[in-house]
Amino acid sequence: MSSFFNSLTEVNVANKFYKSLAIISVSVSAFVCLAVFVSSNKAVERERSKIYALDVEGNVLPMAQHSVREKRPVEVRAHVRMLLMYLFDIDRFTYKDRLARAYDLGTTCVYALYKEQEEGGWYVDVEQYNARSTLIINSMECTEGSDRYLVGVDFSVIINSDITSNKRYDLAFEVTVENGTVERTEGNPHNMLVTQIKKKKFVEVTPK
Repeated sequence: MSSFFNSLTEVNVANKFYKSLAIISVSVSAFVCLAVFVSSNKAVERERSKIYALDVEGNVLPMAQHSVREKRPVEVRAHVRMLLMYLFDIDRFTYKDRLARAYDLGTTCVYALYKEQEEGGWYVDVEQYNARSTLIINSMECTEGSDRYLVGVDFSVIINSDITSNKRYDLAFEVTVENGTVERTEGNPHNMLVTQIKKKKFVEVTPK
């Protein structure tokens, strides 16, 4: 009879032991998981602080964590600025390549603007007299709509040449920008499309 009670005692002790072991194992596992999570999170944050991107010119662009919605207007302005640089910050050796890049940033409105400029003789000095066209952005305002952005930009273009007299033009455009439908690419890093360009001002400034 005593052996029976001894066996019951042993079973009870074993049961308590395995319960305790299970609790300890779960606690240790939870602690290890928490430690791994904290360590991984810190490692990710360290690496994130080193993240950078390269623009199409090869310039290093440090990156910070922000919500896409919050910073989208910043990208819109950058997108329009890039388009204007491709169209107006050019010389004889770069303008064709830059114009080809400009087409990736918008719809047929970009090509239509180029053809209008070409037919108006905008690129004659650049091609024939090795002139340099320099872009100066004076102001840029971005207004957010329901599914698009409207950017008003005021800028100047100066054409310098050793052969012909220097020229200056003051321009104002109203540019409609919409979100793209594909992934970001090297040719279109903001995944946006310029869908409409309206000229508000185009004046040749006569030197005093």
